[in-house]
This record gives sequence, structure tokens and C-alpha cells, in this order.
Amino acid sequence: SLSIVVEDSISLEPYISTIVKIVDVKLKNYYHLGGHIKAGYFPIDKGEAYLYKIENKDYIIIDTAFFNDTLGFYLFPQLIEGNYIVKADLDPSSLLFNDYLQTYYSNKYFWEEADTIFHTFTSTEYDINMIPNDNQYLSGPGKLTGKIVYDVGQSGGNTGPACNIEIILFDENDEPIEICHSDEAGSFLLDKLDLQSYNIHAEVTGNYTIPLNVVLEPGNTEIDKITLIISNSLVH
Repeated sequence: SLSIVVEDSISLEPYISTIVKIVDVKLKNYYHLGGHIKAGYFPIDKGEAYLYKIENKDYIIIDTAFFNDTLGFYLFPQLIEGNYIVKADLDPSSLLFNDYLQTYYSNKYFWEEADTIFHTFTSTEYDINMIPNDNQYLSGPGKLTGKIVYDVGQSGGNTGPACNIEIILFDENDEPIEICHSDEAGSFLLDKLDLQSYNIHAEVTGNYTIPLNVVLEPGNTEIDKITLIISNSLVH
């Protein structure tokens, strides 16, 4: 377990980030795991594949593959046998950022629905086709703003703003309307929305999300100061 502590020079508030890597010394076999990630008909330009190991009921991130070619291919080499899920997301510098939702193998946008990879042999066929954000061209007067943060002392060692978390906005029929990602300060913005009822869902792998219901209507077209909190097992 590695923890990094950074003290904010203005507020003197410590930000803590922790990552855990599992080293298993049992007599197990190691195999390669990989695949291609596409956005539409083409490989993604810039993005990451995140590998989570399932230990009992915990989903622990153990590796990240960054793309440095034009093929959209990711590979986790010499990976110990076990049960895993893989998530793909676009990098903020990608030309397609927020045009596609982060997507789990195979082609799901909730971690609870992701297909478990039972890793007992080498395979590079775990391809992911990212789910398009089809409703990105909006023109309504509605606006939602807020922050997403880690619950102090209850989020696996992390504190402070939660950066680069995908926020999905669903309509009352549970159809995704728009997405955005939180910035370095944990802030997010969803605008140009029609006036209706929505559910705000923050997708954090391994944490169950309690969607926040909001209603935009004439005389109440903007809702700000929304706070989403990531705790040990929940986003609420």
C-alpha cells in the first residue's frame, strides 16, 4: 500500500491518495490479458484501460494501461490468474472526450453489470466498444453544478476532491442524457438541459451509487452546490 499526502498551501488541508497492489506468493500461473478498445468504427486516440481484481467482494485497482499507439490495444502482461474486470475511458486530452461513456468489458456502463473475466489462460480478445453519448447536442436552459469529494476517513485512504470521475445524467426513463467528468477541484457541470426530472449518477468502480434526483422547471432552471460524496462503499 502506497499513500501520497499533499498539503494545500492555502487551506493547509491534507489531500491523501492511496493505491494498493496485491502480491500473491502462492503457486499460481501468470498469463497475458488484453484487447482492443474502439470508439465507433475506429480505435480510440487517447485513453486508459483500468484493471480491477475481484477479492471476495472488493474491487481493487491493480494496474492501468495507457495507449501509446494508433491501434487502441491494451495489454496487462504476466497477470496472475484470478477474477478481474476491465474499464476503458478516454483521456481528457482526447478529441472524443465526453463523446463516449466510460465502458466496462463487455460494453456495459455500470461496474455491477461488467462481465467478470475468469483469467486462467492468455487471451487478447477482451475487446471493448465504448458506448456513445448520443444525446450530447442539447439546447435547453437548465444547468446543474456541484462537486464530488471523498468522505474524510471513509474512502479507502483518499481525501479531498475526486478528480476525473464520470458523472452520468439520466432522464426519468433511465436513459443517459449527458455525461461530464469532474475536474482537478472535483467540480462538474451539466448544462443546456431541458426542464424535467433527472437522476445524477457518479460512476465509481466498486462503490454503489445512490442516484440524486433533481427537478429543473420554470423558475428553477439552475441547481448549484450539489455535493456527491464517495465513502467506503457508497457514492451518495
